Amino acid sequence: MAVGLGLNAAPQPTQSDLIGSIPIMYSGDRETVVGYDARHLHFRIVVDVRDGPADGQVIGMTTLVRRRSAIGWLFFAAAIPLHKAIAPALLRGVARPGQGFPGER
Repeated sequence: MAVGLGLNAAPQPTQSDLIGSIPIMYSGDRETVVGYDARHLHFRIVVDVRDGPADGQVIGMTTLVRRRSAIGWLFFAAAIPLHKAIAPALLRGVARPGQGFPGER
């Protein structure tokens, strides 16, 4: 994350406190929250695991963004197309082989 863009507002976590380049804010048995607070936006990704059909599990991902300024709105607008491509790809990566996701061919 670029300092000039104001995205490094928090102290730098250690490598074990990161998922990719995003700091882990909370991690429990069935839920993990990653994100950061910047001057112009606050960003969170919540990944949760629920019981699914036939002794399986369902993994969900929710993205939360609070825009705090016009620059935050611009960051958010630029990130939407990337998020729409990246989020499903991340979830596909955790699907069991041969099961896929609803609507997937």
